[in-house]
Amino acid sequence: MTGGGPVLIAGGGIGGLALAIALARHGIASRVLERRREPAEAGAGIQLGPNAVGALSRLGVAARLMPAAGQPECLRVRDGGSGRLLTELPLGGWISGRHGAPYWVAHRADLHASLLATAASLALVEIVIGFDLASFRIEGATVQAHASDGGVREGPVLVGADGIWSTVRRQLWPNAALGYSGKTAARAVIGCDAAPAPFSDMATGVWLASGGHVVHYPVRGGTEVALVAILEEGWPGEGWGLPVDRGGLLARLRPFSSQLTGFLALAEEWRRWPLYDPAPLERWSQGRVTLLGDAAHPVLPFLAQGGALAIEDAETLAAALRAWPSEPATAIDRYERARRPRAARMQLASRRNGRIYHLPKPAALVRDLALRVLPGSRVMALYDWIYGWKRDPLD
Repeated sequence: MTGGGPVLIAGGGIGGLALAIALARHGIASRVLERRREPAEAGAGIQLGPNAVGALSRLGVAARLMPAAGQPECLRVRDGGSGRLLTELPLGGWISGRHGAPYWVAHRADLHASLLATAASLALVEIVIGFDLASFRIEGATVQAHASDGGVREGPVLVGADGIWSTVRRQLWPNAALGYSGKTAARAVIGCDAAPAPFSDMATGVWLASGGHVVHYPVRGGTEVALVAILEEGWPGEGWGLPVDRGGLLARLRPFSSQLTGFLALAEEWRRWPLYDPAPLERWSQGRVTLLGDAAHPVLPFLAQGGALAIEDAETLAAALRAWPSEPATAIDRYERARRPRAARMQLASRRNGRIYHLPKPAALVRDLALRVLPGSRVMALYDWIYGWKRDPLD
């Protein structure tokens, strides 16, 4: 950037660190303002399609993550009640050959550690921990970030990469309500030494039922299995990683196959995340301040693209700030114009996938028949628009 100090990034999660790295690759300094003093990514897996892995490769992060990533050969979709296989969708070499990058699954802590180590190795990145952002103020060509303890940092741009409860978004758009989706995601991890087939296979599994579904996939280089159980239920309270009544959760899962529930019962600790589906913001930005990732466009997890969208945002915003170094407001406007259509399409498609996953009978029988009849490669080709992303053009 031309003068004004480093770009300020509120939030040192996946999107914030990816942005800091992307900016450094363009020769732009940044300062990451992170509230937490320790990472809080325990017990959660993440799926990274070729669009995300390709971006991580360009950022120089993929090589660090690769030893801890799983590379599933396929995605198996099953009827949740009977366990019957409905379809097998190709991943592995098929998707890598089609889109130029592999499909990975990983523990969020491993992805975060890889991003953090890469960012910390770059001279143009400064990471400030314990900075609890309370508000910001635009003063001419400078944005001031004010911490709850009175600390202040200044820069030419402020990017809110501070997640779904973003402080930056609340100040920009105080009347924007989050809106609970009526669904939660309960997450856990089980060691592979306790996992029989098909849970120990190098594959992603999805078990579908009315009002819920379960996903599992290998993480930590294939030594652990990440579990996600998404169920329709009442509001559990605000926060990530909420404690779960294990017995109550297993009771809710009884309609699923005993093969699956017997495996899920091996997990000793579960944590619950409420899922949100708010109306899109009219804008993500005001002048020198903008949003990224979940702060800008929370997306339901039914396409496993929330983290990928944040990484894509980071690449595009960094490229825009590099293209218009002396006009940050212009750069931010071009970034938003480039990213909004894709984010909106992803939100709609994820919501639709969720309805399909949780269909009751008899509609579920029609879905299952279609999955059994259609070739897996043809189903996966429907998602070329997701996995084939490389970069956003900037007008």
